[in-house]
Amino acid sequence: RDARTRPAPGPGAGEAEAVAAALLADGYPQLGGLRLGEVIGPDPGDAGEGAARLLAGRSSGGTTVGGVLGAAATAFRRDPAGHLRARVDERVLTEVLALRPDSARSAGRAGSAGAPERDEAAGRALLASLATA
Repeated sequence: RDARTRPAPGPGAGEAEAVAAALLADGYPQLGGLRLGEVIGPDPGDAGEGAARLLAGRSSGGTTVGGVLGAAATAFRRDPAGHLRARVDERVLTEVLALRPDSARSAGRAGSAGAPERDEAAGRALLASLATA
């Protein structure tokens, strides 16, 4: 877009761009300095087998976030209607969250009211954006 069609910046202008750059290009301190692709990159396992399990209503069997998301994406490419019917998105989100290491954040902290709901919404949004990419 050129400057004539770009909306005027509002409050927090540039924040989304900064977060996207940190996740995709620069690395993110909360992810150990890794870029998003390094965190959810390809799994050496077979995404095809995981996809078949997901479409059959079972766990993907993935042991990394990348493996689980790769199986989910493969399941969607193979059978979008089956992906929806098997409620793959909901089950994959549960699998991915179960792979998180125990930490102060995952255990909950004082003053973090609403954080689990916000985190779940963010996870669903991320998964949806990866499925449509």
